[in-house]
Amino acid sequence: MKQLLTVLGYKLWAAMKGVFGFRRSEVTREVASFLVLAGFSVAIFFFARFITSYLINEAHIGLFLFHRFLSMVLFVFFLAVNLGNMIVAYSTLYKSDEVDFLLSQPISFEKVFIIKFLDNFFRSSTTLFLVGTSVLAGYGSVFGMHWTFYLFVMAGLVIPFMLLAATLAVIILLVLMKLAITVNVRRLIAGLLLGYFASVYLYFRVTNPEQLTEEVMKFYPNVNEYFSQFDPKLITYLPNHWLADSLYFLVRGDFSAAVPYVEVMVLTTIASVIVCLLVAIRLYYFTWLASRELRIQKASNKSQPAPRFDFQRSSSFRPQTEVLLKKEFWQFFREPSQWLHLLVMFFLIVVFVGSVATIHLKTTNPLHQSVSYLVTMSFNGFLIASIALRFVFPAMSLEGQSFWSIRSAPIRLRKIYTLKFFPLFACVLLVAELLSFFSNYSLHEQTQLFLVTAGGSLSLSIGLVALNLGAGSYFANYREKSAIRVASSHGASVTFLLSLGFLTFLLLVLFLLLPFRHLLSQTVILGRVYSEIPLSLALSIMFGISILIAGIASYLGLRSLERDF
Repeated sequence: MKQLLTVLGYKLWAAMKGVFGFRRSEVTREVASFLVLAGFSVAIFFFARFITSYLINEAHIGLFLFHRFLSMVLFVFFLAVNLGNMIVAYSTLYKSDEVDFLLSQPISFEKVFIIKFLDNFFRSSTTLFLVGTSVLAGYGSVFGMHWTFYLFVMAGLVIPFMLLAATLAVIILLVLMKLAITVNVRRLIAGLLLGYFASVYLYFRVTNPEQLTEEVMKFYPNVNEYFSQFDPKLITYLPNHWLADSLYFLVRGDFSAAVPYVEVMVLTTIASVIVCLLVAIRLYYFTWLASRELRIQKASNKSQPAPRFDFQRSSSFRPQTEVLLKKEFWQFFREPSQWLHLLVMFFLIVVFVGSVATIHLKTTNPLHQSVSYLVTMSFNGFLIASIALRFVFPAMSLEGQSFWSIRSAPIRLRKIYTLKFFPLFACVLLVAELLSFFSNYSLHEQTQLFLVTAGGSLSLSIGLVALNLGAGSYFANYREKSAIRVASSHGASVTFLLSLGFLTFLLLVLFLLLPFRHLLSQTVILGRVYSEIPLSLALSIMFGISILIAGIASYLGLRSLERDF
């Protein structure tokens, strides 16, 4: 225990030293980070408050339906956190140089596992805790909850909920690493993703939100009652249901009915932690040795790149451009965690598109149209920002310690930076346009609305890619080999919050310049052509803002590359 506390104490000291540095650049960076975090928290608070107030006080869906929809969101969130933690844990537990160092010291592998598990959990959950706290504060303010409500929910529900997702992810990872010794890795990954897809499909098939809404609305205006008879038996065993139901009873003032759900959540999380430790004692060291052997075997048997994209074939690019583009390609695909996380993001996108594809914007209520359109565009932007953070922000850090060889070559930094920007921009733009097309497919006959969403996606992609690449250059960590850990760093959190601020600002510009309720009623309901002047003005301003952000971010990114690393 003394060894464990000593190592954890030194890690805490190192983290605090990084936060509370005394150099001028460190102080400036931390003050800027604090201001960004504070502003983001306030924005999330008001957004959560607005959504909750609108659904309860204006849409009048009732407490039961509201918390059932909240439970559905929490289910997808739980799976996303679980799958994301699994990929991050693989990098932390099996590919970290710190693990190699600790295992070479007189420290048991059980303690090494606990150290890295806690390190992984707190590193990857800081921003999520911040978001959860802000959302909870906005939600509770609508119902006028006492300050003890927030402490109780965070300690008894939110933190156990997050910890449960993380421990289950590590348990699954340990079992998969054990199976990977005898089973083909690609088959394991395919089976895992298929299992997640099937779970989401079965969950929404069983819950059937459309039918649930119809059944509850038959009792209008008595929609605040607890209609447990409409709940399928299966979902009552899920942690998202416990969290949503406990909140339902707490806002109704029935504390005694909420306590059993809190007890179940806490006890299940404790049991999950115990099982995780037992499985780690049995499998971690064995699977770590096996992973080392597999990596050595893979390196010794590594075949040459496919002839269609090797370094011997000529191309239409100039030699410097050709080499740098091929380097970018192989730098991404040589790392399994990169394309594995790409599959995770693809999974989230498919889930989102499948969820919003059933939303019909061709209603006769302009207010509902405007809200649905705004929510869809907001979630599109959130997914694009997440993709940019995960794959664009670490791009410069992945150059690693060998970046000196490129810096010493007769290549301009501007060219290196540009050849990173445009391939990443093309990929992000493709995803953004596909998202905007499928999520608004019910309006495919409305050319003007499609131009608005397509133009908004273009502007957003330009700004987000430039912002993440510039910030990724400014916060570059050439000693970190894991792209996932780079995307989970303090600088990445600040960049993500700036990205969300940029997204919010673009949406505000769009919806302040365009009378959307009138626009949707004219184009969708009446089938008329709306004036092109306000549309062109709004898109031009959005594009101009994106170019301005891109120019500032690129300038700062290029300046940061001039320093030694």
